[in-house]
Amino acid sequence: MIKLFKRLGDKFYMLFRVYYYWSVVLKQWFSGKYMRHLFLPFVGFEPNKGVLYPEMTRANRKDYVSDYFRWVTSYKINNPYKYFFMDKLNFFFFIKSFSDKVCPVLGYYSKEGSYTEIMHPEAIPFSFDKIIYKPNKGTKGGGIEIAPRHDSSGKKYRDYIACPFLVQDNYASKIFPDALNTIRVFTGILDRKAVCICAVHRFGRKGVKGVDNFSQGGISALINLQDGKMVKACYFNGKERVSVDTHPDTGSPIVGVTVEGWREMLAEILELQQRIAFIRYLAWDIAMVNGSYSIIEANHVSDVDLYQCHGPIMTDANQKRFFSQYK
Repeated sequence: MIKLFKRLGDKFYMLFRVYYYWSVVLKQWFSGKYMRHLFLPFVGFEPNKGVLYPEMTRANRKDYVSDYFRWVTSYKINNPYKYFFMDKLNFFFFIKSFSDKVCPVLGYYSKEGSYTEIMHPEAIPFSFDKIIYKPNKGTKGGGIEIAPRHDSSGKKYRDYIACPFLVQDNYASKIFPDALNTIRVFTGILDRKAVCICAVHRFGRKGVKGVDNFSQGGISALINLQDGKMVKACYFNGKERVSVDTHPDTGSPIVGVTVEGWREMLAEILELQQRIAFIRYLAWDIAMVNGSYSIIEANHVSDVDLYQCHGPIMTDANQKRFFSQYK
């Protein structure tokens, strides 16, 4: 009986995911922005991908990871472990068991507003003068606030975490100094071995609330996995994909710049993915800071548009084999 209810629960969950996919599609249909691409949802893609993926054709569509895969299929892969990643406080304690590179958490504001200290500020191994407050279950940079370390406003947060505000004093800060510009590294398990599927560097822009989120208008720069060099960059304004070589606000070069410490960071992230191989894939958000790196969070289900705005990500044998495991 228990197994029957579990099966029914799984089926209802998948039906909900299908419903969610079509709800996203309907929202885009009714926006009227993508009338030329109304057919795409019937082959697995949201209408806006007809604009964001201008190189996608009927011939090469199979090389793109579909939105249906992202909204429906991928949720099955890590579903038993989702609460490690949907809850930022859970994530901190989970990853801290395996790595000392996870971004520190100073404390937690409960749903009632009470504060519990987790790490004393003096225990943080680097200096900081601001605190970033994040919704514990927030996504896409929503609800984030930044305040001075000794802020006396007395504002109450509910179900929030407080973290030291990381400052990048390196190539990323030169490109755009007003946001924490993170790397999204997509890793997974193939033939029992950790592999990196793809990676992009995200950069904030003026007018997108101090975050680097691609869905809010931030820049995505494709990283060459071998040497860490950024080879393409673009952002999406809702109407078209805009390719750039330099940052539109600062004029600093993006394309051709190499991520400092790339090889060391990637090797350690792959080692970490191998240690938690029961989690079949993860999309890590990583900031290069203090001559090293800090793991901000990891996503058990990842957007794919910030990778595929540069082209399909199933172009070599390993990438195809990785995704074909779950079809």
